[in-house]
Amino acid sequence: MYGGCEIHDTIPALQKALPHHNFIQQGATTLGSMYSKHGRIAEATYEWYSHPKFARHTVKPARQIYREIVAKDHLKNIKEDNLIKKDSWIIVSFVLEAEARMVKDGEHITLIKQLVDKPGHDMARRMMFPLDHLATINDPKNTVMWDDPFIGEQYWAGKGDWLARFSDELNSMFDNRVMLLFTPPARQWRSKIHGVYHQLPTQGQYSNAYWKKKTGEYWETHSWEKVVKGYKGIYNGFRRWSSFKPRNINVPWQDLIGDDEHYMGKNPYHYDEQSVGKISKYIEKEIKEIEHEQRQLAV
Repeated sequence: MYGGCEIHDTIPALQKALPHHNFIQQGATTLGSMYSKHGRIAEATYEWYSHPKFARHTVKPARQIYREIVAKDHLKNIKEDNLIKKDSWIIVSFVLEAEARMVKDGEHITLIKQLVDKPGHDMARRMMFPLDHLATINDPKNTVMWDDPFIGEQYWAGKGDWLARFSDELNSMFDNRVMLLFTPPARQWRSKIHGVYHQLPTQGQYSNAYWKKKTGEYWETHSWEKVVKGYKGIYNGFRRWSSFKPRNINVPWQDLIGDDEHYMGKNPYHYDEQSVGKISKYIEKEIKEIEHEQRQLAV
Protein backbone atom coordinates (compact mmCIF):
# COMPACT_ATOMS: atom_id res chain seq x y z
CA MET A 1 0.00 0.00 0.00
CA TYR A 2 2.19 2.82 -1.36
CA GLY A 3 0.81 6.28 -0.67
CA GLY A 4 -0.58 8.45 2.11
CA CYS A 5 -3.63 8.48 4.38
CA GLU A 6 -6.00 8.06 1.42
CA ILE A 7 -4.71 4.50 1.04
CA HIS A 8 -3.37 3.61 4.49
CA ASP A 9 -6.66 4.50 6.22
CA THR A 10 -8.37 1.70 4.23
CA ILE A 11 -6.18 -1.08 5.62
CA PRO A 12 -8.33 -2.03 8.68
CA ALA A 13 -11.48 -2.36 6.55
CA LEU A 14 -9.67 -4.29 3.82
CA GLN A 15 -8.02 -6.62 6.31
CA LYS A 16 -11.42 -7.36 7.83
CA ALA A 17 -13.09 -7.91 4.45
CA LEU A 18 -10.22 -9.94 2.96
CA PRO A 19 -8.53 -11.70 5.92
CA HIS A 20 -6.69 -14.11 3.60
CA HIS A 21 -4.64 -11.16 2.34
CA ASN A 22 -2.00 -9.15 4.18
CA PHE A 23 -2.10 -5.38 3.61
CA ILE A 24 1.21 -3.63 4.35
CA GLN A 25 1.52 0.12 4.96
CA GLN A 26 4.53 1.24 2.96
CA GLY A 27 4.58 5.02 3.13
CA ALA A 28 5.70 7.19 0.23
CA THR A 29 7.50 10.34 -0.83
CA THR A 30 7.61 12.44 -3.97
CA LEU A 31 9.40 10.89 -6.92
CA GLY A 32 11.68 13.92 -7.02
CA SER A 33 12.86 13.20 -3.51
CA MET A 34 13.29 9.49 -4.19
CA TYR A 35 15.50 10.08 -7.21
CA SER A 36 17.46 13.13 -6.07
CA LYS A 37 21.10 13.09 -5.08
CA HIS A 38 22.46 13.49 -1.57
CA GLY A 39 24.01 16.84 -0.72
CA ARG A 40 24.99 19.00 2.24
CA ILE A 41 21.60 18.70 3.94
CA ALA A 42 21.61 14.91 3.63
CA GLU A 43 25.12 14.71 5.05
CA ALA A 44 24.19 16.93 8.01
CA THR A 45 21.00 14.92 8.58
CA TYR A 46 22.99 11.68 8.65
CA GLU A 47 25.36 13.11 11.27
CA TRP A 48 22.44 14.47 13.31
CA TYR A 49 20.57 11.16 13.20
CA SER A 50 23.64 9.04 13.99
CA HIS A 51 25.00 11.16 16.86
CA PRO A 52 26.02 8.67 19.57
CA LYS A 53 24.75 10.90 22.37
CA PHE A 54 21.12 10.65 21.19
CA ALA A 55 19.19 7.50 20.32
CA ARG A 56 17.29 9.26 17.55
CA HIS A 57 16.57 5.98 15.80
CA THR A 58 14.10 5.30 18.63
CA VAL A 59 12.12 8.51 17.92
CA LYS A 60 9.51 8.12 15.15
CA PRO A 61 9.61 11.73 13.85
CA ALA A 62 13.42 11.54 13.66
CA ARG A 63 13.18 8.28 11.71
CA GLN A 64 10.69 9.91 9.34
CA ILE A 65 13.04 12.85 8.72
CA TYR A 66 15.97 10.51 8.14
CA ARG A 67 13.94 8.40 5.74
CA GLU A 68 12.86 11.43 3.73
CA ILE A 69 16.26 13.11 3.42
CA VAL A 70 18.81 10.29 3.65
CA ALA A 71 17.48 6.74 3.34
CA LYS A 72 14.89 7.33 0.58
CA ASP A 73 14.09 3.62 0.91
CA HIS A 74 10.37 3.70 0.17
CA LEU A 75 10.84 1.03 -2.52
CA LYS A 76 14.24 -0.35 -1.60
CA ASN A 77 13.14 -1.80 1.72
CA ILE A 78 10.37 -3.79 0.02
CA LYS A 79 13.12 -5.88 -1.53
CA GLU A 80 15.38 -5.86 1.52
CA ASP A 81 12.58 -7.02 3.83
CA ASN A 82 11.62 -9.85 1.45
CA LEU A 83 8.04 -8.59 1.20
CA ILE A 84 7.63 -9.63 -2.43
CA LYS A 85 6.05 -13.01 -3.05
CA LYS A 86 5.01 -14.51 -6.37
CA ASP A 87 1.44 -13.34 -5.80
CA SER A 88 2.25 -9.96 -4.22
CA TRP A 89 0.68 -6.81 -5.65
CA ILE A 90 1.42 -3.16 -4.99
CA ILE A 91 -1.33 -0.54 -4.83
CA VAL A 92 0.05 2.91 -5.68
CA SER A 93 -1.39 6.33 -4.98
CA PHE A 94 0.43 9.43 -6.22
CA VAL A 95 -1.14 11.77 -3.66
CA LEU A 96 2.26 12.65 -2.18
CA GLU A 97 3.18 14.25 -5.52
CA ALA A 98 0.84 17.09 -4.51
CA GLU A 99 3.13 18.05 -1.64
CA ALA A 100 5.43 21.04 -1.72
CA ARG A 101 9.16 20.39 -2.01
CA MET A 102 12.43 22.12 -1.29
CA VAL A 103 14.74 22.12 -4.30
CA LYS A 104 18.25 23.53 -3.92
CA ASP A 105 21.69 22.53 -5.22
CA GLY A 106 20.38 19.24 -6.58
CA GLU A 107 18.72 18.14 -3.35
CA HIS A 108 14.98 17.54 -3.48
CA ILE A 109 13.18 17.18 -0.15
CA THR A 110 9.47 16.66 0.36
CA LEU A 111 8.20 19.15 2.93
CA ILE A 112 6.72 16.62 5.33
CA LYS A 113 5.15 18.05 8.46
CA GLN A 114 8.09 16.87 10.61
CA LEU A 115 10.29 19.40 8.79
CA VAL A 116 7.97 22.39 9.14
CA ASP A 117 9.44 25.12 11.31
CA LYS A 118 6.84 27.62 12.42
CA PRO A 119 5.29 28.70 15.73
CA GLY A 120 3.49 25.73 17.23
CA HIS A 121 5.00 23.33 14.68
CA ASP A 122 8.69 23.09 15.45
CA MET A 123 9.26 19.37 15.86
CA ALA A 124 12.62 19.34 14.07
CA ARG A 125 13.86 22.33 16.06
CA ARG A 126 12.94 20.61 19.32
CA MET A 127 14.91 17.55 18.20
CA MET A 128 17.93 19.84 17.62
CA PHE A 129 17.96 19.43 13.84
CA PRO A 130 20.72 21.67 12.38
CA LEU A 131 19.15 25.12 12.33
CA ASP A 132 20.94 26.44 9.25
CA HIS A 133 19.69 23.54 7.16
CA LEU A 134 16.23 23.76 8.72
CA ALA A 135 16.11 27.40 7.62
CA THR A 136 17.11 26.41 4.07
CA ILE A 137 14.42 23.73 3.96
CA ASN A 138 11.75 26.21 5.12
CA ASP A 139 12.91 29.15 3.00
CA PRO A 140 10.05 29.99 0.57
CA LYS A 141 12.63 30.87 -2.11
CA ASN A 142 13.50 27.16 -2.26
CA THR A 143 9.90 25.93 -2.31
CA VAL A 144 8.33 24.52 -5.47
CA MET A 145 4.95 22.89 -6.05
CA TRP A 146 3.77 20.13 -8.36
CA ASP A 147 2.86 22.64 -11.09
CA ASP A 148 6.28 24.30 -11.22
CA PRO A 149 7.64 23.99 -14.81
CA PHE A 150 10.84 22.37 -13.55
CA ILE A 151 8.90 19.72 -11.63
CA GLY A 152 6.55 19.06 -14.55
CA GLU A 153 9.42 18.39 -16.95
CA GLN A 154 11.14 15.94 -14.61
CA TYR A 155 8.24 13.48 -14.73
CA TRP A 156 8.59 12.83 -18.44
CA ALA A 157 10.88 10.45 -20.27
CA GLY A 158 13.78 12.23 -21.90
CA LYS A 159 13.83 14.83 -19.13
CA GLY A 160 14.04 13.70 -15.51
CA ASP A 161 12.51 10.29 -16.29
CA TRP A 162 10.90 10.07 -12.84
CA LEU A 163 7.79 8.21 -14.00
CA ALA A 164 9.69 5.86 -16.31
CA ARG A 165 12.21 5.04 -13.56
CA PHE A 166 9.45 4.44 -11.02
CA SER A 167 7.57 2.22 -13.49
CA ASP A 168 10.72 0.22 -14.26
CA GLU A 169 11.40 -0.32 -10.55
CA LEU A 170 7.87 -1.54 -9.91
CA ASN A 171 8.06 -3.79 -12.96
CA SER A 172 11.32 -5.34 -11.74
CA MET A 173 9.72 -6.15 -8.38
CA PHE A 174 6.09 -6.94 -9.21
CA ASP A 175 6.04 -7.57 -12.99
CA ASN A 176 2.62 -6.22 -13.99
CA ARG A 177 1.00 -6.73 -10.56
CA VAL A 178 0.42 -3.01 -10.02
CA MET A 179 -2.80 -1.16 -9.21
CA LEU A 180 -3.10 2.63 -9.46
CA LEU A 181 -5.50 4.28 -7.02
CA PHE A 182 -6.80 7.73 -8.02
CA THR A 183 -8.67 9.75 -5.39
CA PRO A 184 -9.35 13.41 -6.31
CA PRO A 185 -9.01 16.11 -3.64
CA ALA A 186 -12.14 16.62 -1.56
CA ARG A 187 -14.45 19.47 -2.48
CA GLN A 188 -16.93 18.73 0.29
CA TRP A 189 -16.06 18.50 3.97
CA ARG A 190 -17.44 17.14 7.20
CA SER A 191 -17.21 19.13 10.40
CA LYS A 192 -18.41 18.16 13.87
CA ILE A 193 -19.73 21.69 14.25
CA HIS A 194 -21.11 22.51 10.78
CA GLY A 195 -21.86 19.09 9.31
CA VAL A 196 -21.13 18.65 5.60
CA TYR A 197 -20.21 21.81 3.70
CA HIS A 198 -18.74 22.56 0.28
CA GLN A 199 -15.41 24.26 -0.31
CA LEU A 200 -13.14 24.12 -3.33
CA PRO A 201 -9.80 23.01 -1.89
CA THR A 202 -6.47 24.34 -3.04
CA GLN A 203 -3.03 22.85 -2.67
CA GLY A 204 -1.51 25.93 -1.10
CA GLN A 205 -4.37 26.26 1.35
CA TYR A 206 -3.20 23.24 3.33
CA SER A 207 0.42 23.00 2.29
CA ASN A 208 2.89 23.41 5.12
CA ALA A 209 5.20 25.32 2.81
CA TYR A 210 2.76 28.14 2.13
CA TRP A 211 2.23 29.33 5.66
CA LYS A 212 4.68 32.15 4.89
CA LYS A 213 3.49 33.02 1.39
CA LYS A 214 -0.14 32.44 0.60
CA THR A 215 -0.21 33.59 -2.99
CA GLY A 216 -3.40 34.35 -4.86
CA GLU A 217 -2.74 31.58 -7.36
CA TYR A 218 -3.47 28.96 -4.73
CA TRP A 219 -6.67 30.57 -3.55
CA GLU A 220 -8.49 31.17 -6.82
CA THR A 221 -11.79 29.39 -7.48
CA HIS A 222 -10.65 27.19 -10.35
CA SER A 223 -7.79 25.62 -8.42
CA TRP A 224 -9.68 22.34 -7.87
CA GLU A 225 -9.99 21.70 -11.60
CA LYS A 226 -6.36 22.74 -12.07
CA VAL A 227 -5.15 20.37 -9.37
CA VAL A 228 -7.21 17.45 -10.67
CA LYS A 229 -5.97 17.99 -14.23
CA GLY A 230 -2.34 18.04 -13.08
CA TYR A 231 -2.88 15.09 -10.76
CA LYS A 232 -4.45 12.98 -13.52
CA GLY A 233 -1.51 13.90 -15.74
CA ILE A 234 0.85 12.02 -13.42
CA TYR A 235 -1.26 8.86 -13.76
CA ASN A 236 -1.49 9.28 -17.53
CA GLY A 237 2.27 9.77 -17.72
CA PHE A 238 2.90 6.62 -15.68
CA ARG A 239 0.69 4.58 -18.00
CA ARG A 240 2.35 6.13 -21.06
CA TRP A 241 5.90 5.31 -20.00
CA SER A 242 5.20 1.92 -18.42
CA SER A 243 6.24 -1.26 -20.17
CA PHE A 244 3.18 -2.96 -18.67
CA LYS A 245 -0.51 -2.15 -18.24
CA PRO A 246 -1.42 -1.38 -14.62
CA ARG A 247 -4.90 -1.91 -13.24
CA ASN A 248 -6.79 1.27 -12.43
CA ILE A 249 -9.05 2.19 -9.51
CA ASN A 250 -10.74 5.56 -9.99
CA VAL A 251 -12.83 6.97 -7.15
CA PRO A 252 -15.27 9.75 -8.18
CA TRP A 253 -15.14 12.98 -6.19
CA GLN A 254 -18.81 12.61 -5.26
CA ASP A 255 -17.84 9.66 -3.03
CA LEU A 256 -15.27 11.64 -1.07
CA ILE A 257 -15.72 13.98 1.88
CA GLY A 258 -12.77 15.63 3.58
CA ASP A 259 -12.45 15.30 7.34
CA ASP A 260 -12.01 18.57 9.25
CA GLU A 261 -10.90 16.61 12.32
CA HIS A 262 -8.65 14.03 10.63
CA TYR A 263 -5.97 12.67 12.98
CA MET A 264 -3.27 13.95 10.60
CA GLY A 265 -4.89 17.36 10.14
CA LYS A 266 -7.11 18.92 7.49
CA ASN A 267 -5.98 18.17 3.96
CA PRO A 268 -7.81 17.64 0.62
CA TYR A 269 -6.68 13.98 0.69
CA HIS A 270 -7.60 13.28 4.32
CA TYR A 271 -11.09 11.82 3.98
CA ASP A 272 -13.75 11.04 6.56
CA GLU A 273 -14.57 7.53 7.76
CA GLN A 274 -17.46 7.06 5.35
CA SER A 275 -15.29 8.01 2.37
CA VAL A 276 -12.47 5.72 3.50
CA GLY A 277 -15.03 2.91 3.60
CA LYS A 278 -16.01 3.65 0.00
CA ILE A 279 -12.37 3.71 -1.15
CA SER A 280 -11.78 0.35 0.53
CA LYS A 281 -14.82 -1.07 -1.32
CA TYR A 282 -13.38 0.04 -4.67
CA ILE A 283 -10.07 -1.64 -3.80
CA GLU A 284 -11.84 -4.77 -2.53
CA LYS A 285 -13.84 -5.02 -5.76
CA GLU A 286 -10.65 -4.84 -7.86
CA ILE A 287 -8.94 -7.51 -5.75
CA LYS A 288 -11.93 -9.83 -6.09
CA GLU A 289 -11.89 -9.32 -9.87
CA ILE A 290 -8.23 -10.32 -9.91
CA GLU A 291 -8.99 -13.40 -7.82
CA HIS A 292 -11.80 -14.34 -10.21
CA GLU A 293 -9.51 -13.97 -13.22
CA GLN A 294 -6.89 -16.14 -11.54
CA ARG A 295 -9.43 -18.87 -10.85
CA GLN A 296 -10.52 -18.77 -14.48
CA LEU A 297 -6.93 -19.21 -15.63
CA ALA A 298 -6.45 -22.14 -13.28
CA VAL A 299 -9.38 -24.07 -14.80
